[in-house]
Amino acid sequence: MRPKKYIFVIPFMILLGSIVFVRIFRIYFVSGDSMAPSLTDGQVVLLMRDVGYEDIDVGDVIVFNSAENGFCIKRVAAKAGDSITQKHGELHINNACKYGYSTSVVVEYVVKDNEFYVLGDNSYNSTDSRSKGTVPYCNVVGKVVLS
Repeated sequence: MRPKKYIFVIPFMILLGSIVFVRIFRIYFVSGDSMAPSLTDGQVVLLMRDVGYEDIDVGDVIVFNSAENGFCIKRVAAKAGDSITQKHGELHINNACKYGYSTSVVVEYVVKDNEFYVLGDNSYNSTDSRSKGTVPYCNVVGKVVLS
């Protein structure tokens, strides 16, 4: 028979674990098909909160707050110092053609410090940096660590 003094250890550990989980992670539900086929509408992903700018790399998926659209989920295509050229239905990042898509807009610029150029994986059904511009780091809610 176990002593009664340990009766609160398990609930305490569960409570402590829950508090730590909530402070470090956040659960997000994908809305829309802009990230298909990688992420689909209604899919649950786990975000790591409070990630530093340097902890987010090209290719990572982030969730950010947009004044126009609320929470959005996109893939980082470029970071500070990367050059973007958008013309003739192609998107060039650092002078390498990365994506083809339908557009008549011509844009050339360099991503500023503490900003991200983001794209949806479903380029024909995504409102992203091609039309809305870059995402400031201060708007990032978290980085997807599990999908």
